[in-house]
Amino acid sequence: METKKVKIDYLYLDNETCRRCNQTEKQLEAALDGIGQLLQTAGYHFILNKVKMDTREKAATYQFTKSPTIRVNNIDIGFEQLENPCSDCDDLCGCEQGTACRTWLLEGQEYEVPPRKLLTDRILKVIFGNKETQKQDFELPENLDNFYSGMEKAGKNECC
Repeated sequence: METKKVKIDYLYLDNETCRRCNQTEKQLEAALDGIGQLLQTAGYHFILNKVKMDTREKAATYQFTKSPTIRVNNIDIGFEQLENPCSDCDDLCGCEQGTACRTWLLEGQEYEVPPRKLLTDRILKVIFGNKETQKQDFELPENLDNFYSGMEKAGKNECC
């Protein structure tokens, strides 16, 4: 039987300072541990890429719009595209405007860190649902533009 590859990208602003990013990574790893045997039995092999979105250029290359982002075969599993203020990331960039990070919706409840059940369900839906990604024009969201501007200024000892 031929092995099918599943590419999983985990894109984040900062796993050390941001609790959401850190805990989302742990939940993703737990979900993948849980479904790994199932995928292998079904003839799939997954590759997990963890990429810190530490520059505006990297964000453009990956068409990064929310942190954290999990993509399965280039499909963002944060279907709702929700976010709310993230004080951890505010501390990183020091921006007055603040930074918003992704939230996740499961059964009408909004979570800052996605439950393992949500990640497992969505990963499997993308893999076995044969969803295709559609190319869209990319523009860095104002929220992330402010974040990167703050980080750039912080590196130059200026403030936002």
